[in-house]
Amino acid sequence: MHETTHDLFENYAKQYDLLFDDGTQRPEVAPGELAASALIRNGPRLHALTLRERRERAQIVHGVSSILAACQEGRFGDQFAQAHTVPPKRYDNFVEDTASVVGMWQRVYTRRGLLSPFADLATTDAFCDDLNQESVQLVLLTGASLNYVIQGRHTPRSSLPPWARRGVTNYGPRFTVDFIDGGGLQQTDLPPIPDWLTVDLRKRLLMSATRSLGTSLETMSWRYKQYSDANIQRLTGWSIERVQAVFPEYAKRSFAYTHRRTLPKDIITAVKETYETKLQPETLAQNLGLTSLQLEATFKPGVLNDFVVRAPLEDPTPKLQLVLDRARSLTNKYPISYQLAVYLAHNKPEQAEKRIKTALEQLPLKPADISERLWLSTVIRYPEPGDQRRKAAIASAYQYWNFLRTISYSVDDQYKPAVILSDTTFAPEHLLFEDDGLEAAREQAAQLITGAGLTQDESTSLLDYFNNPEQEPSLQIRKLIDRIRESVGRA
Repeated sequence: MHETTHDLFENYAKQYDLLFDDGTQRPEVAPGELAASALIRNGPRLHALTLRERRERAQIVHGVSSILAACQEGRFGDQFAQAHTVPPKRYDNFVEDTASVVGMWQRVYTRRGLLSPFADLATTDAFCDDLNQESVQLVLLTGASLNYVIQGRHTPRSSLPPWARRGVTNYGPRFTVDFIDGGGLQQTDLPPIPDWLTVDLRKRLLMSATRSLGTSLETMSWRYKQYSDANIQRLTGWSIERVQAVFPEYAKRSFAYTHRRTLPKDIITAVKETYETKLQPETLAQNLGLTSLQLEATFKPGVLNDFVVRAPLEDPTPKLQLVLDRARSLTNKYPISYQLAVYLAHNKPEQAEKRIKTALEQLPLKPADISERLWLSTVIRYPEPGDQRRKAAIASAYQYWNFLRTISYSVDDQYKPAVILSDTTFAPEHLLFEDDGLEAAREQAAQLITGAGLTQDESTSLLDYFNNPEQEPSLQIRKLIDRIRESVGRA
């Protein structure tokens, strides 16, 4: 479809330029010479619909629907039909999305007193099957452009993702694809897209900074640089190890993008204060009504840090307490472990009960060599129906994930799972599907156990615990963990 749509853009270059400038036109260009995308990007904001605009919108929806229906019937040839191919369940939303974009352009033309190329859509029944009509060509190009930007991308919803619709409306399909993919934007005045700006952040930025994209990119790049390890060390006085643990890469990206009205030094200072007061283990355990062992078993360092990253200027204690209250409610109602209930209360609060019920229904499918708790934990995290052997393998992977994750909290970076498996978003499924990850994890665990001089019985006891780690570790297990940590010099 990409090749077909490219050909369509080339064959209708004049019409394409009437709709899209792909970020190249500046505000000082005379309004009558601006493409529709530049006109809406550089013009005044569109507020509530007027009564006239409401009537026009209904007529535009009807006209767009008629034109796309004719296209679906093949009246405009294979090239157009292929560029507008959508699954049947998405078709109604596709028509609505196309009409929404056309309607936005029609409004801006009307409000700026300019002759709209879509005028006949708003005043007549349109010549829906006449390809010689300019408005028909423009509607077809709009629909093809919306399809173009999401081609090959995972879009679980039936309607078009908001970033795609906004990108096409305000810039154009080529710009949108280049921006999301991190490609060159040489013909625009935008600064280079920084490497740290992830695809997800680019989509969010395209949604929120339509009129000041260049300024936003420059500002965020400056902010991101303020979160360098050296600058954080200078402001906190922490070791480089602690800086990297509290301010991992995803946290720096989040702070640079999300907290644009707060100076980075104030964010850093607030996080330092939170860790040195509210998140001190003794203080936090007392405030949550937990013992030190219960706190350690309930909230791993990464989970606590997640609360800080989400709201660095707030005290995380009330939200942690809410998670505990939800978890207790779940354990009182269902036969699941407390640790698993905490996971659901933190990550999937709205889906918790549905996932638990699904997991309990699949309990009879549990393989004999996997504990009930570990099986429930796996199915709750991966509730979709599928190959049970795959779920069993994921459950087995959790054993090594739990082991390596626990050991890595106090050892050198080379033993961290993310480094071992060359994946910064380490999770059990990566043990299965990336570079023989499960085997690599088993070998790493064996090396750590052997290096610490554990006996066969001690090794078996330790791995058995990590097969079902929701309960608090016994004194024996804690001693074995400490021996491994000590053996690598980072206890």
